[in-house]
Formats: sequence, C-alpha cells, structure tokens
Amino acid sequence: MEVGCGTHPHCHTVWQKKDESRIKAAEMRSLRSTCGVSLKGRCRNSDVKERCGLKKDAAIRVEEGVSWWYCHTERTNKSRIAKQVYKANGCDGRAGRGRSRKSYSEQIGVVLKIVQILNIQNQRACIKRLTNVSEARNICKNRTMRKFLVSAYPSEK
Repeated sequence: MEVGCGTHPHCHTVWQKKDESRIKAAEMRSLRSTCGVSLKGRCRNSDVKERCGLKKDAAIRVEEGVSWWYCHTERTNKSRIAKQVYKANGCDGRAGRGRSRKSYSEQIGVVLKIVQILNIQNQRACIKRLTNVSEARNICKNRTMRKFLVSAYPSEK
C-alpha cells in the first residue's frame, strides 16, 4: 500500500500489511495494560479502545507520521544532514573489478565525517577570533561584536 501526504504528488511511502498488524498488536497490548484489562477477560478490542478514548488506530497515526517525515525530507535542502543520510544508498554507482560496493553504514560515515570537518572549521574560526573565555563573554554581551563573531562561521549555502 502506498501512502502520500496529500499535498505533494511525489511523496509516497510503501506500507506493508505485516507492519500494520504488528503495530495494531502492540497498540492493543499497551491499551489493555493501561486499562487493566487482560486477555483472559475476553474483552473486545473496540471496547478497550472506547474505554481509552481513542478515535484513530495507532497504525493510521504511524502511517501519517511516516508520510509526513518523507515529505519533510523531500522538501529540505540537499545540504542538510538528515537528507544526505536519507538519500544515502550503498548500492549506488559502479565499483571497480574486485572491489566491493560501499555499504550503507560506510556511506553514512562519509557524510558524518564531512559534517565533523565543518564543525572543526567552525571551532577553528572561533578560536582565531577569541583568545579566552572572559573575552568571549564580553563579546556575547555586545550585539555588534556578536554579529562580527557569527560572521566567522562559514555559511551552509
């Protein structure tokens, strides 16, 4: 079953029936324990949901959340970490003869190393501008100096 957010035609996720049944089972287990109803009591699931005041199934709520997250990551800037990790595909590209393709974790590792390098560059830029903690506190109190300090960080564009 494909689910979309409804606002964007390209947003769709694949939802399988086995996932839905597992979520429903976990939901009912949780609801029964909160209401104090055991399986031996032979109480219907609909009655338990009514006692707890639920209108939607957990599977529907999870489905909506998954489709929302998919749409959100599709709309974000491609330089964002979440989008790069989401788009990482270990099977992409060609590998040389006798070379194995990168695994998913290796590809994510490359993305995270790039982010770590950017963080180190930001720290070095800050260290170049600041010599000690007391000077940093004084700069943070002054707005114009704070703007000057923020300009030391490289932009994400």
